[in-house]
Amino acid sequence: MDPYASPSGQSATDEVAILCPKCGAPMVKRTTRKGPRAGKPFCGCSNYPKCKGIANLEA
Repeated sequence: MDPYASPSGQSATDEVAILCPKCGAPMVKRTTRKGPRAGKPFCGCSNYPKCKGIANLEA
């Protein structure tokens, strides 16, 4: 079992074709766990925690 899998079973390391706006590294698709956007997808930098760049997938 993937130790980084979200409760929905989706891997937290699904790379997408977006580059980080802060450092240029590939972004990975993740799901928000807390707050008003809980359950919504977003892209986070693959260099986290060194880089905390994010991009929303929904408007």
